[in-house]
Amino acid sequence: MVGVSGGIDSVFLWEVLCALGGPLGIEEVIAVYVDHGLRPGQTQAEAAWVRALAARSGRMAIVATLELSVEGASLQERAREARLACLERLATEHHCTRIALGHHRDDQAETLLQRFLRGTGPRGLAGIWPIRDRWVRPLLCLSRSEIQAVFDEQSWAWCEDPTNQKTDYQRNQIRHQLLPLLEHTYNPQLRTHLAHLAWRTRQDEVFFADQIESLWKSPLCVASGGSLCLSLAYLRTLAQALLWRCLQRAIWEVYGATLPEEQIEHLAHIAAGQNEAKKASLPAPFCVIRTSASLWFLHPNAFPPQTETAQNIEISEMPIPSKVHTSWGVLFLNDAREPLDGALPQTPQQVDSEKQQVDSEEERVSEGWSVVIPRSEFDDRRACLRTRRVGDTVRLKVGHRSLKRWLVDQHVPVFLRDIWPVLAYEQSILWLPGIAQPLEAEGRPFLRLTLQPAPWLVSLRHLFFAEEERQIADLCWPFL
Repeated sequence: MVGVSGGIDSVFLWEVLCALGGPLGIEEVIAVYVDHGLRPGQTQAEAAWVRALAARSGRMAIVATLELSVEGASLQERAREARLACLERLATEHHCTRIALGHHRDDQAETLLQRFLRGTGPRGLAGIWPIRDRWVRPLLCLSRSEIQAVFDEQSWAWCEDPTNQKTDYQRNQIRHQLLPLLEHTYNPQLRTHLAHLAWRTRQDEVFFADQIESLWKSPLCVASGGSLCLSLAYLRTLAQALLWRCLQRAIWEVYGATLPEEQIEHLAHIAAGQNEAKKASLPAPFCVIRTSASLWFLHPNAFPPQTETAQNIEISEMPIPSKVHTSWGVLFLNDAREPLDGALPQTPQQVDSEKQQVDSEEERVSEGWSVVIPRSEFDDRRACLRTRRVGDTVRLKVGHRSLKRWLVDQHVPVFLRDIWPVLAYEQSILWLPGIAQPLEAEGRPFLRLTLQPAPWLVSLRHLFFAEEERQIADLCWPFL
């Protein structure tokens, strides 16, 4: 698939691919003209011209009309994003393995200058990539003057977009004003040097990408449910160039977006800090938190809605058997003498893209999602499943300890403490599902509480225990 605007660059690309398609093993070439709706009365003639161009070669032409959103970035940026999305969709519909665009060496120079003026890092200075996924730009090795020379020799025709001559947009200002000024005043070979800079920077980016890929595994990285945590012990050994790219990779993995260089530097500063807990100052939906051993990148779906975490499930008032839906998952109350497997539906749970079938009482108990409680615990006190409160205490073998202090000693991250469910008798905490089992108590075991956890709770538990296990590995890894 070739994006053909009718301009000299895209027409040249079209002619070359049609002529060399056979030797290159290209089975079919399709032209796509995208009308952004910005030049009423002009684009219809251009679309007809592109159709005629394709017809002369016996090829297919598609004309796509877009409606740009009124919100977002600049008009030019919105038009570009809409155009690329349209080409992606059409390429998928027509089973095209490549999407070719007519960017050339002069476009590369303009892109680098534009990014430099806006502020950029090494990734931005890599410029336009010749090949990325199924996008290809075969003309980046040619200048516009070289393309023009072929047109003059072959007497080919093209359509000139009149907006290309206007200086209303920054891109055109760079093309018609800044670049000529810099070439005339400072360096006639500036376009060539900028293209070479982009080429050299891309080689560096490929090298660093390979380095990050080799690092991107446990114990550096643990992922679950879309969230991710990175080992601070490993991060603090990385050179700054690798550290920044590692943090940007984590942002992309979790949020599908990138952050400006200054915000990545902010994350690097947080990773280097020594305090146990620190939340990064980032706009929504980015949520990055440092704990004692990890830097957590929390997916927007990692938490339930804030209004749902303040539930108070009165277990003492539940009949036996009972089943109640909560934001933490499905809570079951059963007679402990009855088999558990008959009470819970055997539903696969998605954890890190692998389905795990929870199909036995032993598994649920070992994972901390099921507990047997003496009936006597319910006689004189009201038992409930809720989040922690001020004054909560944990019953120990000898005496009690404040829940807050106990959670700190167990290295439970701060952001988990206020959303995790606890089984409470008034202000005495007996059970933290998935984290801690209760002490044995006198009395006849009679009731079984089982929480079939929601996916977000399973994911956070997985990250939490992975962090706990890794704290020991982090102490040993330099000597292994």
